[in-house]
Amino acid sequence: MKRNLMKEAHKLTKEIKEQYPEVDYQVQLGLCLSFLAQEGEQEMKLQGTEKQIKYAESLRGKEISKLQKRVERKMKKDSKETTTYKIRKTGEKLELTDVEAIQLSIQILNNMTKAWEVIDACSCNTELIIYHFGQYR
Repeated sequence: MKRNLMKEAHKLTKEIKEQYPEVDYQVQLGLCLSFLAQEGEQEMKLQGTEKQIKYAESLRGKEISKLQKRVERKMKKDSKETTTYKIRKTGEKLELTDVEAIQLSIQILNNMTKAWEVIDACSCNTELIIYHFGQYR
């Protein structure tokens, strides 16, 4: 499924790049992947009290918006330097660029189903989100 998603994202990105040559390919690919992933997923329902859910959805929306802006800024710098991130629950280690780490954080926030976890995650930086909540990717 992920392979098909990537193929479709590249196809869509190429079409957009042909129409608008000034578009940065990597930025557009990230946007297309995000769009297709959201389109293909069912809406994840948050669990918690009505008040927690409302607050968590608000926080998640703001945090994802901030992270997407950071992705756009980082892509302009075009740094290929990687950092090792560890996932606490699985013990897995990931070598990611800054952009990949931020995109993974967005994906993790979108996949969370418990309101209290979303609230906690929104107070963390990218490294801590991946460390504590990486199992949601």
